[in-house]
Amino acid sequence: MYQHRTVYAWFYGTLAFSVVDGKPHLRIFANQELPELQKETDFIAPQPIWLPGKIYDYAKLKDPFDSWMNEDKPGTADLLVSVDAAGHIEDVRLERVDPPDKRAYGEEALKLVQQRLCLPAYRNGKPVESTTHVKFYFVPGFYRLQ
Repeated sequence: MYQHRTVYAWFYGTLAFSVVDGKPHLRIFANQELPELQKETDFIAPQPIWLPGKIYDYAKLKDPFDSWMNEDKPGTADLLVSVDAAGHIEDVRLERVDPPDKRAYGEEALKLVQQRLCLPAYRNGKPVESTTHVKFYFVPGFYRLQ
């Protein structure tokens, strides 16, 4: 829910499984930040949402399901995203692209994220500004199977 409206959300989280004293333990964290996971803090990372009726300007993007989808080589784009306490994207930086010769993956990921709105990060139940890592996966073979 966002402003009393049902919205679609992408969920970025971490699932941790361990065995303690012979008993299985499953933990689900609503973030992927290693320092937060190591401390097991009460931190929920910003979660991207899609607002029905909002016009997203995808015209300025290359077709994300075309050029890279036809490539044989999968890849990733690692972004660093700063979000204010209201869920607005303040800054997006490309940290790394793998493989390095596929810089276009990162450029398209940047354009997609810059248009997003997020549910803000929460620490101890209160919305906070935050900077979090987001990884985009470009897996061409997956889309050919559909």
